Amino acid sequence: MGKNKLLTSIIVGGVVGGLVALRDKETRSYTTAKFDSVKRKCRQLKNNPSMVVAQVRTSIDECNERLTEGVDRTINALEQVEDTVDKLVNK
Repeated sequence: MGKNKLLTSIIVGGVVGGLVALRDKETRSYTTAKFDSVKRKCRQLKNNPSMVVAQVRTSIDECNERLTEGVDRTINALEQVEDTVDKLVNK
């Protein structure tokens, strides 16, 4: 029961806070612009799903490349540290 009251209170608080914030003209303009942007993007998703899939695939490929480069650099740094430790130990 307490869980339901908490959830209800959070939702009501969010709605009331949002309505109070919308009293400001600049906030309304910003919100309207963001909603328009979301509508355009949703239409784009609906009309061109293959394009969106291609963009996601490209983003994932770029992320994988960056991750691979980072891992390679980390391995290189560890090898350098290992070489330095070996030189110090073998002196």
